[in-house]
Amino acid sequence: MPFQFKKGETLKSQARKIVHNVAEFCIEEAAAKSLKVPLPQAMKRVSQATGVLEFTIRKIRNEVSVLDETEVLSTPGKHRKSSSHQKFEFDDFDKCVIRQTIQDFYIQQKKVPSLRKIFPVLTKKLNFQWKKESLRKVMHSMNFRWKKCANKRKVLIERPDIVFWRNNYLRKMRQYRKSGCQIVFIVETRVDSNLAFKICWQNFRSRNKC
Repeated sequence: MPFQFKKGETLKSQARKIVHNVAEFCIEEAAAKSLKVPLPQAMKRVSQATGVLEFTIRKIRNEVSVLDETEVLSTPGKHRKSSSHQKFEFDDFDKCVIRQTIQDFYIQQKKVPSLRKIFPVLTKKLNFQWKKESLRKVMHSMNFRWKKCANKRKVLIERPDIVFWRNNYLRKMRQYRKSGCQIVFIVETRVDSNLAFKICWQNFRSRNKC
C-alpha cells in the first residue's frame, strides 16, 4: 500500500525532486500519447519516472514489506552512533566553570589540578561526555598549558589562587577608597616561595574573567 503524505506536511529537497521527475515523466507520456516504458516492466518504469536506480527501488520495497502499519521507513545512516571525536561545544559559562574548578583545586584543596584530577570533577559539573584528550584540547583552546616553569617565583605570582587573592584585594581597596575609609598598612605580608609548584596548568591569557 502506498504511503500517504499528511496535509500540510513539508516535502524535503530529495522528495521534491522525485515528485518533479514523476510529473515530468507522466506529462511526457501524455504529450506523446504513448508509454515510454511498457507496463509489464514495472521496475524500469519506476526507475525512469523517479530517477532512482532499480536496485534502490527493490531494496526500499523489501524494507517496506517487513514494516508494521505504525512503523516509519527509516533513512540509512540517520541513527548512526555519534563519533567519539565529535566536537565539544562549550560557551562562556562552561569556560568559567573550568577556570573556577582549576582555581578551587589551588585555593580549597591546596593541590595541583592535574588533568586526571580535573576530569571527573568537570564530568559531573558540565556533564562532559568526551574523553580526557578532548578536555585537554578544550583547556588548550582556553590558553592553559601544562608545563614546567624555570622561574618558581613567576609560577607563584601567576598561580590562579594568587591571582584571585590579588584581584579580591584590589576590589576591596577600591571599595574602601570610594567610601572614604582611612586605610592603614600595618605589616608587610611575606610570600613563602616554597608554595611554588614545579609543574602545573598555567593560563597564558590572564585577562579572561568569569
